[in-house]
Amino acid sequence: MRIPKTVKIGGKTYRIEQTTILDLGKLNCSGEIDYMNLEIRIVPAAQERMEVVLLHELTHAIFDHLGHVNHDEKLIDELANALHMVIKDNPDMFKKM
Repeated sequence: MRIPKTVKIGGKTYRIEQTTILDLGKLNCSGEIDYMNLEIRIVPAAQERMEVVLLHELTHAIFDHLGHVNHDEKLIDELANALHMVIKDNPDMFKKM
């Protein structure tokens, strides 16, 4: 799985940046999403770790698009890890035909 420069969710294009500086001030985080500026920031790490972090932040964006205001971090993390498993375990499913 590659980390793209942008991703479109619900008509909004989020810019994805790899950075060691997270703006929202949370400690011990590996990523964050800024809904106002349409940015997702990911701390550089092992490739698979960054993939899970990206999926975690994308899940937040999807929940936001669906109108969910309060996101359960445990649920978001579980969904991101489950999606990562499906993607990694079934690579042929995601190839273009």
